Amino acid sequence: MNESALTPPFIREFIYVDVDRARVLLSQLAGSVRKGFKLVDGSTRDRSLGVGRATYLRGGDARGSEEEHSVEDGLVSDLEEALDVNGALSDISVRIDDPDDLNLEKLAREVLPGSVVRLTALGQMFDATYVAESLAAIMTAAAGISAIAGPRDSRARSGKPGGAKQSRDRRVPEGGQLEDLIPMIDNLDILEGLDTDSVRAIVKTTRGIFPAGLHLVFSSQNGRKWSALARLQKDRKYLDAEPEILFSRYGTGKSLWTVLGTVGHFAASRPPDMASPQADLVRDDKSVDRASFVAMVNGLIGTMASLGFSSTASYPGVSIVPVAVYRSVEIGGASI
Repeated sequence: MNESALTPPFIREFIYVDVDRARVLLSQLAGSVRKGFKLVDGSTRDRSLGVGRATYLRGGDARGSEEEHSVEDGLVSDLEEALDVNGALSDISVRIDDPDDLNLEKLAREVLPGSVVRLTALGQMFDATYVAESLAAIMTAAAGISAIAGPRDSRARSGKPGGAKQSRDRRVPEGGQLEDLIPMIDNLDILEGLDTDSVRAIVKTTRGIFPAGLHLVFSSQNGRKWSALARLQKDRKYLDAEPEILFSRYGTGKSLWTVLGTVGHFAASRPPDMASPQADLVRDDKSVDRASFVAMVNGLIGTMASLGFSSTASYPGVSIVPVAVYRSVEIGGASI
């Protein structure tokens, strides 16, 4: 039986599409990809995708109808279909979360780096800048509430609400760090002991582990110990909103997302061996062995990544280079 017949019709709600990478992949499968096409007059309206409509003049004042379409609107669905037809797409959603198959190394041997995969799992969006700005806003608001609710003499002594010693400017000062956004608060009981130093430590740790930008961190629906990491690049299609807008739309909790992309790498089950800093770096002729130096530094980073101190995937986990990220919205019984 055709598996697609058993799949409820759905639409994709995109938050990210790397159009250039999607077009390159599809062109290698289909030979070429058009950027767009136009349909003119009623004879071709039955082929319309309903994307856009414009009016043009035809022969003096006679008006005709012209519909302009962008192939980008169906690019990801076409790519997924082409990958499926050619057997080039591995859906790892079930395999990676199967409670009866705990061997992630086996999956790593079968799905090699560079393979195109689709993963549907619980994911959380994370952005270090958003964390810093949100905590700064929370601290400032809490300081104001404390000042309003607190004794008059306390407010008079502080001179500012809650003793906040920072302006309202939420931008990082020139030459500063994200933690500099957090205002200095003298006394803040409303946050139950969470003080300025603690909040700045949270932001500093966030900045160290997650570089600037939006990350999507996937985890198991069945309690299995694995994670998948997809880093979303700026200025890609649909990723045109500020981080705070994305988080206000989708929240900070886990939600079911689908990522289509290529496997960057599976994290090693043990950190790579770090060579001694003095070992093999200088050849007999006193020249520097660049390959050994790179191996030593990468070994150090790999060890830190295995301990969770890096934005790369840690074991057991996989990094995915995203082509598209969306969530499926089922359409009850009606074909699309």
